[in-house]
Amino acid sequence: MTISYYAAWGESQVRNLNVESKTRVRDPARKHGFVSELRTELQRAGIRSPYLLVWYETDELLSLATALGGELLCIPRHVREALEDKTQLLSLLEAADVPSDLRIDSMNVAGVAALPPFRVLEQRFGLPFVVQTNSSGGRGTVFIGQPKDLQQTAAFRGSLRLSRYVAGFSSNTTVLTVPRSTTDCAVYVDAPSHKAMGVSAVGIHGAKGAGNDWSIPFPRKSVECFVDAVERIGKYAYRTFGLTGLWGVDSIWTSSGVVINELNVRNQGTTEVSAVNQQLRGLPPFLAAHAVSLLGGIVDWLPEDAEHNAETIRLVSTSGQLAPFYLKIRNTFGRPVRPLPTFKGSGLYRFSADVCLDWSGPAVRTIDANFLERNILVANAARPDIRCESGAELGTLEGLTTSDFAIFSASGGLSPLGTDIADAYYKWFSPVER
Repeated sequence: MTISYYAAWGESQVRNLNVESKTRVRDPARKHGFVSELRTELQRAGIRSPYLLVWYETDELLSLATALGGELLCIPRHVREALEDKTQLLSLLEAADVPSDLRIDSMNVAGVAALPPFRVLEQRFGLPFVVQTNSSGGRGTVFIGQPKDLQQTAAFRGSLRLSRYVAGFSSNTTVLTVPRSTTDCAVYVDAPSHKAMGVSAVGIHGAKGAGNDWSIPFPRKSVECFVDAVERIGKYAYRTFGLTGLWGVDSIWTSSGVVINELNVRNQGTTEVSAVNQQLRGLPPFLAAHAVSLLGGIVDWLPEDAEHNAETIRLVSTSGQLAPFYLKIRNTFGRPVRPLPTFKGSGLYRFSADVCLDWSGPAVRTIDANFLERNILVANAARPDIRCESGAELGTLEGLTTSDFAIFSASGGLSPLGTDIADAYYKWFSPVER
């Protein structure tokens, strides 16, 4: 059984409980609290002693698992919180012996009240600089370019990380740690992505990600340094914190190299689509190994991690490779919208020469949509009977592409092609009449 905020489609509809089928509304303010809305139905469903495969532990999910007599299947909370603590990142990278040129100059303060004067921070880091609190999805990150920008930190709670701003493009990398013994592990590094940040054209602002493209190549030397650093982090985190399963590394790439700016010890927004990288190499998605490891099973179907990571370096530094992408689309109309009555919802669409997305047929897998054949998978789409509030997610556009048909530009925004694809999708929506 699956539980979700949005309605599932295709084979995933079987035993799916979701909120929007009841409310007929997509509301960004309610998206993160959907479990509470479904709790009564879950308890009535007769589920006994389930394993709940979740991104990470929360009080809400732990309460649900307890009520059902089950267990949460995720990396332990204390491990995640220790490794995701932004104020401890620099110390962690030093302890893992990550080379200094992959670290970002930073300092920590106890809270907003302890922030040094703007001029002191300007002298230390230059302009702009970055202030972060512990959160996910870019919600706790602000860029400070002038004194009044510090007002954006007023709601931050707890310790803060202050750091130099690195001008480059963001990237996300999925990593899998598999135990070998009590003191040793294998660390599998997937291909880093090109991550588009703050793309207002699709309703994504600030430090939030609008999607990822794995088709654009990286300089080989930088990739080698990066993969080596991730391996060091993975082995240190296993020895020190017992980290196993799926986790991720956020990084920033420049013309001179790469720096690591965040660890995500959980499933991520990229996890599902990045799994296509494993499928293209003839491997099951890392998520399967993640679940088996958390259940105490043996993962014996993967190649040696050294062999896997060497192939990652080769693929990522070679142009013309077929790789996945996805682009998130939000409601930018400024008022509620609905899909047109003729919209077929999630599935396979063909991108036409007149900048339209035309229905091709049912599909649920990213790997089934090859953009070289003009095909795109529309995922998590709202149905015509669903009202999508301002800022709500209208769907995700996914598929396979190459660097010749990249969805994002080298600077991190949408490419002209990506802009056309987004525009084509928006044509399927119209404002709701008051």
